[in-house]
Amino acid sequence: MLRLLSTRRFAAIASAAVLVTAACPRPGAPPAPRSAGGDVTGTWLHRQPPIREAMELRIRADSVLGEGTYANAAGRSGTSTIVGKWDPSGAVRLDILRDTGERELWAGTLRGDTLAGTLTVAGQAPRPFDYVRQR
Repeated sequence: MLRLLSTRRFAAIASAAVLVTAACPRPGAPPAPRSAGGDVTGTWLHRQPPIREAMELRIRADSVLGEGTYANAAGRSGTSTIVGKWDPSGAVRLDILRDTGERELWAGTLRGDTLAGTLTVAGQAPRPFDYVRQR
């Protein structure tokens, strides 16, 4: 059982490394696109029970990269690796890989200082899940 968990954890970490490597732009790539409403660079918080989450995002070209921390009502807390896509129109998609190996998908729209969207966890229906920018 321990070997299976170690193999799964290794596979999750390796998958995150591949995603991060694929999302990194080549040297000399154009700067990140900007829109009148800003971009997703910065610190974002979700504080609605049962989950508290903070993430630091940055953009490179149209890719989003970041790290985060989370805590849930069951007492579990940990870290996250985030990769995704951002469009100047405001559309955002984030693939979130938890330190447990669990993958989640967040999709939504940048609206001022709010990332409004839905979070999908494997085997569950999408649910509303918003983040607020911290200044």
